[in-house]
Amino acid sequence: MSFHKLIFWTFTTVLLYIAYNNNEGFEVNSKRGVLAAMLFIAMIGSLKPSDPFGDKYGAIFRIQLWLSATFIAILVYLAFQNEKDGRYLMSLGDNRLGKPVTKDMHTYDDNCEFEWINIVDNLDHYYWSHVINWLLATFLVRDFWFLNFWSVLDEIIELSWQHKLPHFRECWWDHVLLDVLLSNTVAIIIGMIIIKKFKFQQYSWFAKDTFTNPKKFEAVLIVIIVIIGNFLNNFFLMNQLWVPPKCWMVVYRLLIWFMLGHSAFRELHNSITDQNQSYQLRYLTYFTIAIETLISIKFLPDCGNLQNEDTPIYIWLPWLIVGLVSLLWWIKLKLKQSKQQIQPQSQETIQKQDKSRKGKKKD
Repeated sequence: MSFHKLIFWTFTTVLLYIAYNNNEGFEVNSKRGVLAAMLFIAMIGSLKPSDPFGDKYGAIFRIQLWLSATFIAILVYLAFQNEKDGRYLMSLGDNRLGKPVTKDMHTYDDNCEFEWINIVDNLDHYYWSHVINWLLATFLVRDFWFLNFWSVLDEIIELSWQHKLPHFRECWWDHVLLDVLLSNTVAIIIGMIIIKKFKFQQYSWFAKDTFTNPKKFEAVLIVIIVIIGNFLNNFFLMNQLWVPPKCWMVVYRLLIWFMLGHSAFRELHNSITDQNQSYQLRYLTYFTIAIETLISIKFLPDCGNLQNEDTPIYIWLPWLIVGLVSLLWWIKLKLKQSKQQIQPQSQETIQKQDKSRKGKKKD
């Protein structure tokens, strides 16, 4: 591990630990939060600068980078508050906030009869947000098959967490018809047509070598982990901060994530074939996932629309198996790669030793 990476991971670990255990008064918490945010900005300087799109879009890229950094710095400051003060601070940005998210809010499994009136009733802001989100997501991933995999994965995540967050509960036809077929898939097709029309670079996450190339397999695992973390934090973070689904802050967060993800995914894809590709944007993405998850856990008390139910074995066991199998397969690929790198060196060493022996015999 390089010195720059060591600094980043050490800083991240220490900051998360201190933030989670920090629970003083508002004045002390604020001072520590401001200091932590300043140190985070300084930490960015320890990461090798990245410009995955080249000089052509350099100015746009730098604007995206520092807008994202500002958003993350705000999260760092927020992480040093307790849940009461954190929710109060959110209300300063919108006076409609600061009120608990009610447990009796609308869910999407109220009436699951497959009737036209029920389908139309669910064509609300969430349907159109699905369309817009997946249109933007297409420009992040740029792989038709991976996008469709992601689309189904989101529905599996909702099914896996609906016992905790009632807002995830939906009818079967809502998952299949409204989400996957009529919004996600339509948006993906439109997005890919635009990408091909304007000849934007397409990525190849799912290919023949995905499960044999350790770098590509690792990149795919990272993308999946980021997707899962971002999706869950989008709901749990806002729930813990008492931010209702229709608040502008939800849209703001998604736009920031799009800007950061757009650059980070390009950087990650470039790194598969380019060993010198910087890791600045990827590491900022990992840090954002970590700090959002920390706030979601720390602000659990009195969070509102959340149910304290145990996760059934038929949910956590398949996730555990898939996670362990993926981890073991990645380790196997890395070990195989290391072995292949050592063997040529060993052969070269043997050849040099033979030459030296022949030289001594001649002497």
